Amino acid sequence: MRPVALFAIVLAGGLAAVWGQSQSQTSLTGNIWEFDGKTPIKTAKVKLGTSPKEYQANEDGVYSIPSLAPGQKIHVTYSAAGYGGRIYDGTLNPGKNRHDVVMSPNGASSAYFVKISNDVKTAQVDPQQRRITYGLLWNSLDESWVSPETKASAAHVFGATPEGKGVTSGNFMSYMAVDPSALTNAELDIDRALVQNGGLTRKLVPGNVAADVAADRIHRMKNKEPEHLTTFCDQFQKLYGAQATVDLKSKIQLGTQLAQ
Repeated sequence: MRPVALFAIVLAGGLAAVWGQSQSQTSLTGNIWEFDGKTPIKTAKVKLGTSPKEYQANEDGVYSIPSLAPGQKIHVTYSAAGYGGRIYDGTLNPGKNRHDVVMSPNGASSAYFVKISNDVKTAQVDPQQRRITYGLLWNSLDESWVSPETKASAAHVFGATPEGKGVTSGNFMSYMAVDPSALTNAELDIDRALVQNGGLTRKLVPGNVAADVAADRIHRMKNKEPEHLTTFCDQFQKLYGAQATVDLKSKIQLGTQLAQ
């Protein structure tokens, strides 16, 4: 199957019901691929809710969680060393349930996304379908726990194409416009504020990008005191605004969930 054909299946999201199983019991299965939609991630692990039990993907990147109940609400965490973690929340259908996932390497370079973009150009002739595919790819990446640099690399590559410029996500447009040096300086400013308990000096990137930067740094500093974080969030709101602070707190919560 062509890569973009796989993208259409994986990136659509949600659960697909597959009949042929007892209606009193159900399961969750699917493929875990790299961002190219064809390379299986054999090291991927899947966790359901707060259970410590992990389900390991096989050689083909296929995972399966058996003995679940139809109608059950699920919170699923997907992780693999070196890749951006993903979370899926949904409600199980009767019969078998399928949820496929793509994961990007964390720290992927522009060259990686150029290859992905070339796959899109090769497989999709229609410009509108290309734009939709770029948008789906971006949404998948934006929902992953990857570094701000990874998102910036993808946005700059996708945004350099005529169809990619048509992606309307606010986060995509912000990252597409961010200068790499401004992103680096914002990281240094946020690092200094967190490590030295000092104030943020100036607004260097859009608020939604700053929220990603701050959440990424806080996630790495696992020993930060809650009082310190409260002070930082107050400073962050004064500089970057209320909505960016809401985004930051949401991303901190996501990082906590992925770390469990």
